[in-house]
Formats: sequence, structure tokens, C-alpha cells
Amino acid sequence: MSVVARTLVVGLLGLGAGLGGGYWASSGDAPSPALGAAGMDAMGAASPASRLAAEISAREDAERRATAAQEQAAAVAARLRDVSDQLASARAGSELEEQAAALEVTRSDLSAARATLAATRSEAEASSLRLEEAISALESANAELVLSAERRAELERERDAALAENERLADLAAARQLEVEAARAKVEAALARRQALEDEQAVVQERLAEARTERDDLLRLASAARLDELVAELDELWPATPEKVPAMEAWIRAAQAELAGLDHDRSALARLEQRIAAGEASADELWWAQRLGRLVDQLEALLDPEHGALGGLSPSFGWGVARRIAFAETVVDRSLEDRDAREAWAESIRFARTSDDYRGLELEPQLGLLPLGPDPDSGLLEFAWLASGRATPRGPDGRLELGGDSAAVLVLVPGGRCWIGAQSRDRGGPNFDPLATDAEGPPRQVELSPHFIGKHELTQGQWLRLVGENPSRYGPGTWGGREVDLAHPVTNVSWDEATTALARHGLRLPTEAEWECDARAGASTAWSTGGDPRSLSGSVNLADRYAGANGGANWAGRLEWLDDGHTVMARVDDFRANAFGLHHVHGNVWEWCADGYQDRLPASTALVEDPLVDPQSSTRRTYRGGAYNSSALDARLVQRSSATPDAEGAALGLRIARDLQQVVD
Repeated sequence: MSVVARTLVVGLLGLGAGLGGGYWASSGDAPSPALGAAGMDAMGAASPASRLAAEISAREDAERRATAAQEQAAAVAARLRDVSDQLASARAGSELEEQAAALEVTRSDLSAARATLAATRSEAEASSLRLEEAISALESANAELVLSAERRAELERERDAALAENERLADLAAARQLEVEAARAKVEAALARRQALEDEQAVVQERLAEARTERDDLLRLASAARLDELVAELDELWPATPEKVPAMEAWIRAAQAELAGLDHDRSALARLEQRIAAGEASADELWWAQRLGRLVDQLEALLDPEHGALGGLSPSFGWGVARRIAFAETVVDRSLEDRDAREAWAESIRFARTSDDYRGLELEPQLGLLPLGPDPDSGLLEFAWLASGRATPRGPDGRLELGGDSAAVLVLVPGGRCWIGAQSRDRGGPNFDPLATDAEGPPRQVELSPHFIGKHELTQGQWLRLVGENPSRYGPGTWGGREVDLAHPVTNVSWDEATTALARHGLRLPTEAEWECDARAGASTAWSTGGDPRSLSGSVNLADRYAGANGGANWAGRLEWLDDGHTVMARVDDFRANAFGLHHVHGNVWEWCADGYQDRLPASTALVEDPLVDPQSSTRRTYRGGAYNSSALDARLVQRSSATPDAEGAALGLRIARDLQQVVD
């Protein structure tokens, strides 16, 4: 290293030492962070004024140190420039590297001085902030001192006011105590009066309960009377047509209103029965139990799903009202308006208008009847009565396929003139019958309107669907070695029962004139099959050889030449029909007629239209045709028998009839 370079390095080192010693000499030791924190705590513990003075002193001291640091930094910078100049001139010499190293040391010292200056500035700024906070705290403390004095005066005033109020309240409490004692006395008096009123009210409530019970009893008696009225109204709700539906719905609402009290009535009756069983019931309670029991029985009968008037079936009223509504709401479509019904009626109307048998009859659709077309043998139109069952279809041969669920079939008879009655004197005269008696004649001519008559005797199944029971002595089962089912004729039905049940549906029994003319079907002989009784074979079920061998041995007038295969009645379609397509106009079961009975037919030479002997003119009613236990003599067309309207028998049934409804011009 050259002498010049060494001299430069030594000078720089001396400059660095002098700069460092001068800085710390002017600023003192660097403040310790711990000492600074303790000092700040001490300042915080002092009063706001002392803290303010300390902060001002610290700030001034920091400013002095900052000024000294700036001056020293300027001196170091000047020396650095001198050294840089010397270094530049010495670079050409051999000691250049040593001088450069000395320069780097000097630069490091300068950076340290700058860092110290920055720290001093930050401390000065922090001191300034603390000074401002101390001033603000001092101002707040002064304000609080002023407010504390005012608040103390205010609290003293409030205390004085509270003491005065306390004295006033004590006086008021004493006055209130006197008032409470007076009120307590009044309450005790009121409670005494209330107890007296409650005692009186209990007596009134007891009397009121008795009055309500009596009222309820009277209302239930009125309900019993109303039930009787509802039962009486059932007959007014026939036939089951759409026009009757509003009245039937009103009836159901009224019945349901009466049924609403049934549970209450049952409970009341049970309590009465307990008292009666214990021997504690009064005479009035015994009387009321009897009437309440009848009311409960009536209500339960009304509600019975099988036989009740709401929706069941019963001989006393026929269909329940709900069943009537269901039929009425569908009968128009089923019999008149659906596609098949319209087509069937159109064909039947055309047939009646063009047929020789009906002679241009203008037929109108009949509500409740469904056309089945003409019978292939008789050529007469036939119709299913829908209220009685399922419309019977025709088989491939055109004949009806009858079953236990089949509807009754009505034949439309054209009407016209007919001789009824018989005589045994003139073979060439009308209706000659060598067996005829004087009571069965003389023959007379009648003219009948077109009408419907049953193709068969009414079956057990059809009667069951009308009234809900099958009264037949020989019901479904085995009788005389043959099976009997619901397609056999119903028996044990009185004239009263038959006319009542049929009238509900707009039907009736045939008159004697209709029955005989339709049974004859144009014949003038003793039987529709001819004048010889043997002509009956294949057409009748009478007392015969088979019956004699199978339970009917004691029957009088048995025909040994006849074997019809039955002891009791046969199915209603078992034997050959007459010329009008009617089965069993001879034998099987006797058939009620609408007429009152007279010993002799009225004698008349004039033409009589639609004759009928008024039923009320006689105590007996007529039946015709013979039965399974009859002889051929009793099965003649003019044979007439009679019984009281309430009579019924195991060989007595019925055939239905209906008027033809025609539009009147």
C-alpha cells in the first residue's frame, strides 16, 4: 500500500471515530425501551399538568438531538465527499483497493447515522401525539370538576324532595289503611249477599233443569209424532220418478233431523230402565219409559239398513227413500234417453204403427219400460219393467233367457173387442163350454183399451226386490223332487199386499175382463189350447200323475193322463205360452184380479168398455186360472174363485198389468 493511500485510510478511520463519539456525547446513551416505558407509566400516574410539562421537556430534548444529528450527518457527508475525491485521485496509484475499503467503512457509518436520525424523528412525533392527548385529558378533567359540583347540589335538592315525598306518602298510607278497612267490611257484606244469591241460583238451576227435562220429554214426544207423520208421508213419495226427487230429499233431511236425538234417547231410556229394575221409578217415569222405548224402536227401525225407510226394503213401505232417489235419478236414461233405449223405442214405435195386430197404434215411450222387441211367436211387443230387475236379453232363437234376477216382462196387448164368460147351451154361440155353469155366463162382449199385462206370473225374485221379503210357502229349495228358485212364481201374497206394492210403481192387477181376454188370446173354447182338456198337455202344471207320486196323492181331480213333472209350482216360463205369449194362464198358481167378487157376471147385451167391478162393492176379491193342485175343470178360462182381500195361500200368486200412457190430442 502506498504512503498516500495509508494516510487516507487513517484519516477516514479517525473521522469515523470522531463522528461516533460526537453523536453519543451530544445525545447521551440511547434510551432503553424498558426505561422509556417506565417513564411513560410515571407520566401516566402524574396529574395532567405534570404529564404535560414532562411531555414538553421530552419534546424539546428530542428536537435538540435531532438538530445535532442533522449537523453531524452533514459533516459526515462533507468528509465523505472529500474522501471520494481523494479516492478518485488515488485510483491511479497502487493503494486504490485499500482506499476503497476505507470508503465502504465510512459509508456504513453514514447509514447508521441516518438510521439513528430516523429513530429520533419517530420518537419526536410520538412525543408530540402524547402531548396532544395530555392536553385533551387535562381539559376533560377540568370539565368534570365543574360538573361534579353542580351534580352534588342537584343530588342534595333531590334528597330533600324525596324526604318530603316520603312524609306525604306515609300520611297517604295511613288514610288508605282506613279506606281498606272500610272496603273490607263492605266486601264481607257483599260476600254474604253473594252466598245468599248462589243458594237461590242453585234452587233456580234445579228447577230449570227439571223444566228442561220436561221440555226435552215434550220435544221427544213431538218427535215421535213427527216420525208417525214421516211414515205416513212415505206413500206420497211414489212413484219413484224424477219429479218426486226434491220431495224425497226433503223427507230424508227431516228424518235425519229426528235421528240426531237417537243416542240421547237411548241413554235416557237406559237410565230409566235401571231405575225401573231397582224399583225406584215413579209412575211418571214408567209412563215415559214406555213412550221413549217406542220412540227408540221407531228411530232404529227407520235407520235399519236392510228394512229401514231411509234406504232399506219393507213390505210396509216398499223401497226406502234413498233407494227411490237412486232409481229416479237413472230411470230416464235407462228407459228413454241412452242410445240403446232410444233406438229400441224408435223401432217399437215404428212396429206398432205398421203392424196389423196394433192397427196403426201411435205408441209413446213409457217411463220405466225398456223395449225388448216383438215375441217371435206371438208377434206382440214386449217390455222389461226396470224397477223389478235386470232387463232380460233374448237368446239366438229370439226367446227370453229368464233368470232369478230378471225383470218382469210386460206384453203390449192391442185391446179391442172380446167375448168373456161362457155358456153350455149353444155350440154355435160365443164361448161354448159344455162344463159352464149359469154363474159363469151369459157371455158378454167387452171392448178393451190397449194395455200391458205380465208375460209371466210375478216371480219370487221380483217380489223380493219390490218389498224386501219372499213370503212364498215353497221358496228356494227342493220340493216334490224338483228345485225351486227365484224364477218360480211368488205366492202367499194377499190382494191388499199386491195392489199396494204395485200401485207404488204405477202398476196394478189386471181386471177380470183383461185377464180372461188376454188368457183366451182369441180362443172361444174352455181352455186357450182348445175344447179338449188333453190339449193342455205341454202348456200347464196341474194336479197330475207326477204329483200323485211325489206328495200330492190326496189332491182331488188329479189327471192320470197328464205328467207335467211338478208337484208344486214350476218356473214361470217352463211351459208353452198362449197365442199372446202369456205363460201359465192355466194352472201353476192362481192369479189375483182387480175386481170385487160377484156371484154372477153382470148380464148385458150392450158393449161394455173396460169393465171393472168396484172392489169396494164387495167383501171378497176374484182370482182366476187354477194352480198346480187344481183339476182341469178348475183351470178353465171362465172358472172364478174368490177370497177376502187379506187372504193368502201357497197356491195363490199374481200377474201384473199397466195402463198404456198415450198423448191426448
